[in-house]
Amino acid sequence: ALGLQEYVVARTEPGEWLNYTRTFVDTNYLVYLRVGSFGATEAELGRVTSDPTQPDQSVVTLGRFMIPNNLMHIHYTYVPLTDRESGRPAVLRLSGRETLRLTMRGTVGQDNRKVYLNYLLFVPVAALPEPVPLDVRREGGQVFLSWPVGPWRLQSTPTLWPAVWTDVTEGITEQGNRRQYAATPEGARFYRLVAP
Repeated sequence: ALGLQEYVVARTEPGEWLNYTRTFVDTNYLVYLRVGSFGATEAELGRVTSDPTQPDQSVVTLGRFMIPNNLMHIHYTYVPLTDRESGRPAVLRLSGRETLRLTMRGTVGQDNRKVYLNYLLFVPVAALPEPVPLDVRREGGQVFLSWPVGPWRLQSTPTLWPAVWTDVTEGITEQGNRRQYAATPEGARFYRLVAP
């Protein structure tokens, strides 16, 4: 719509990398890779910690992009950068001039030429809260859900498509520093915790 040129990096192979240098406002960022793919593969984002104008640069890994199979190179999607250990979205603190490296991963031969890389999107965010564990166990004919006492609301829906979430307001008890809800299953039911 704006008449801007689109750039695409294609014909990549595992182990190849690209450096991106830009100046960032000092804040936290979620990072997304806009990519088309013909097969699932991975890419890795790192921070160059040595002089980016010199060979043999030092790089610290920041996270991975788990690229799905989009069935065609021209089917683009935004893939979030995730933390390698937890699989949660990675929140990066970036400030001033930074050089970031995007490295293609996967198996040589098998993951060659699978992706069309379009661009990296940096979205400013506050730090993400730690996830709240929602424990689920079944005893006899009942399902028990429990979670730490806090500002969270329990919601449920009978289907995920379309999902119509409603607050669970009755039957929640408190035991020590945890809340508990017991349900007798009648078909499928999905639950989640949400902040107020």
